[in-house]
Parts: sequence; C-alpha cells; structure tokens
Amino acid sequence: MELPASLQSLGGILMLAVLAGLFWMVFRRRPEAGVIRKLPEQGFAYEWVATPLEKAKPDLLGRFPELETALASTATDSIQLIRFGIFNMTETGFDRSAMHRPVTVQFPGTVDILSVAYGESLKTEPNIEEDPVVESGRVTLPTFGMAGRSTVIFNFILRGEAGPVGVTGEVEGPGILRRIS
Repeated sequence: MELPASLQSLGGILMLAVLAGLFWMVFRRRPEAGVIRKLPEQGFAYEWVATPLEKAKPDLLGRFPELETALASTATDSIQLIRFGIFNMTETGFDRSAMHRPVTVQFPGTVDILSVAYGESLKTEPNIEEDPVVESGRVTLPTFGMAGRSTVIFNFILRGEAGPVGVTGEVEGPGILRRIS
C-alpha cells in the first residue's frame, strides 16, 4: 500500500524531528568542558600496606635500604615490610609546630619491631630531624611539616604477622589522624 506523497514527507519530517530532539537531549546532558570539581577536604589521614618479605618484589625491596642492616643478625622468617603513609588531604600545609600530638603507632606485643625509618615524601619536604622512637611495641614518629595535598611515608620492618592495632596523632587545622577507609 502506497501512501500519498504528503504523508510520506510528513513521516520523514517527524522522524527528523525525533532524531533532532534526541540529539538535543544528549547534548544538554553533557557536562561543560573544563569543569573541575574540587575534591572534598578529608583532613589528616594514614594508611599502611604490609608485605611478607618472601613475597616482596625487587622494586619494594629497593625502597627499604635499611633491610640488610636490620636482618644482619636475625633469621628472615615471618618478616613483614610495612609502608606507612601519612596524608595531608587539605589544601593548606602545616609546619612541625602545628603537631599537637606526634604520630604514634601501636603494635601487638607479639611483634618485634626491627627497624623504622623515613622512606620518602611526595609533594612536600618534611624536614625530619629526629629518628623515630621505638619502645615496647610502640613507635613514635618525629614531628614534621607537610604541604597541602602531600604524603610522607615511613618504612617499618617487623617480625610477626600483624599490622598496627592503634594509631594516634593530631595536627592543628587538619585535626585528628584518621585511617583512610
């Protein structure tokens, strides 16, 4: 059945109108180019990753220059390499005098702390002047400053199958140290 020419052209016009409407809707839903959303400020935070020595890859082992010295007089069974990162997730930095309570990391009594050392930093120069203090399963990190949106990483070498059980610290401005979750 053939439709009159006027209905065929009307159907084509309607089809074009529907397609044009769909394109217009898609175009309107696209975000504007160059729009950058500011990340929410999350404050002062930490996270850690433990790797058994026997599973550590060469690039990780290279980040622990103190490993050879720490293991010189001990067996290598149940050794854990921990990278402990502290993050300033705000736009503003702080200096060491802003640390009301230094970062303290508590481990269970079954863990032997063989070594703790400053590892590296990203987007900041922390100017760490003291060594971490280790006393009976607890490590107190030295005070340091951080730039905004930066990271400071410490390397822990432990004997035992556990990670930190408690972490505390507080900085004026960003506030209390919290675990990233």
